[in-house]
Amino acid sequence: MQYNEKFKKLLNSFPINGKQSIDWDAIKITALGTVLDEMAKTMQNPEYHAEGDVFTHTAMVCERLIEQEEYINSPEEDKTVLFLAAILHDIGKIRCTRLEEGKWVSPYHSSVGALMARELLWKEFGLCGDPEKRELRESVCNLIRYHSFPPYAIDDRNAERKILKIAANGELSPGFSMRKLCLLERADGMGRISGDGVRDQLGKTECCQMLVEELGCLDAPFGF
Repeated sequence: MQYNEKFKKLLNSFPINGKQSIDWDAIKITALGTVLDEMAKTMQNPEYHAEGDVFTHTAMVCERLIEQEEYINSPEEDKTVLFLAAILHDIGKIRCTRLEEGKWVSPYHSSVGALMARELLWKEFGLCGDPEKRELRESVCNLIRYHSFPPYAIDDRNAERKILKIAANGELSPGFSMRKLCLLERADGMGRISGDGVRDQLGKTECCQMLVEELGCLDAPFGF
């Protein structure tokens, strides 16, 4: 697939093509640099994010993701989708974060983040036009949009219906799957300082993955 030069430079800084390290300096001189700067200025509730600002959390998430055996053994295209989703998963907090009753909150940051990521990947990195580029972009955006869902699925009375609906996004975005969503959310859980909250989140994400597997839509939409 032919990408524009901006996207090629970005990909060269990612841990794909057998690389196991993240070139943050190279990433920061791309169009993502401004976004990462804004993340660094965006604070989080220390009860769930004692590590501090959104960029610190994002960097931790990316580091935890690339350590996962499932990521290491993934094809290059899957790694591209997963790493883009990880580095942009909380981009929505830039716009959504506010101080409410003395606490930092970021309502709707996942859905807002998907919109912001779509615009960024389209306008700055040329992921548009060709069907393959659109599918890559939308796969990333769907992971961002739903990344907060897995830990809450186990307590949701409508979890099965929602899982089937979310998994159906893979029909138009083949790079998206519930397996990738759970992998991203595990990295999100490990990439923070939150004491018992981390273990609780990881446990609930594992329960979500087991439910998804039982429903038969872990790697593809349910075949109605």
